[in-house]
Amino acid sequence: PEEKKEVIKVVVVLPPGAVYTQSLKIPYVGENQLEESVRLNLAMVTPIRAEDAYMGWQKVKELDNEIELLGAFIEKSHIENMRGPLERAKFYPVAFEFPAVALLRMMKIKDAEGINMFAHISNDGMNFFITKDSSLYFDYFTSWKEIQGEAKEISGELFDETLEREVRKVSNFSISKAGKGLDRAIYVAEGLEAKVEAVLRGKLGLKTERAEVEG
Repeated sequence: PEEKKEVIKVVVVLPPGAVYTQSLKIPYVGENQLEESVRLNLAMVTPIRAEDAYMGWQKVKELDNEIELLGAFIEKSHIENMRGPLERAKFYPVAFEFPAVALLRMMKIKDAEGINMFAHISNDGMNFFITKDSSLYFDYFTSWKEIQGEAKEISGELFDETLEREVRKVSNFSISKAGKGLDRAIYVAEGLEAKVEAVLRGKLGLKTERAEVEG
């Protein structure tokens, strides 16, 4: 900032795997009671002690008598460890979000309807998330360290095997929770597009689309 008292407002993207997500359905209680009902339900399903967690949510789908939600949970200490240094540097965090949320906002895709799986292959690992009629529904991350295990390096064969196995897991989740398989696989994998395409389309027979990311 040009002035010492000024701050720069920022949206902070958290590291992959730092946030737990959980899809859930709650009875429709009306707009006046919705926030309280969601808060109580999140407190019951959080994998972290409710008093030690920051919790957020967004609506996936509204049905006649219930609402489908995606809840997100993170330990308060993780947020506060980042908030302090940011504020001392005159950056004011207006929101913290996980990579799937940020990527969905930045991606340019042709058709967001149906059940879509997104695969983001980055320096951190493999991040998979599902959208249900344009709304984020599921998020899953596995790091390169987890993938490598006891191996000396991640070979091309291990990469292919891991990608195929993890996508099958995501597809099975879609069938069990959303009631249908994946309509498309959309991916961001800089420098690895050919390998990813070969697995998704060649081995798994999925309809694929390479996403463009703005910014």
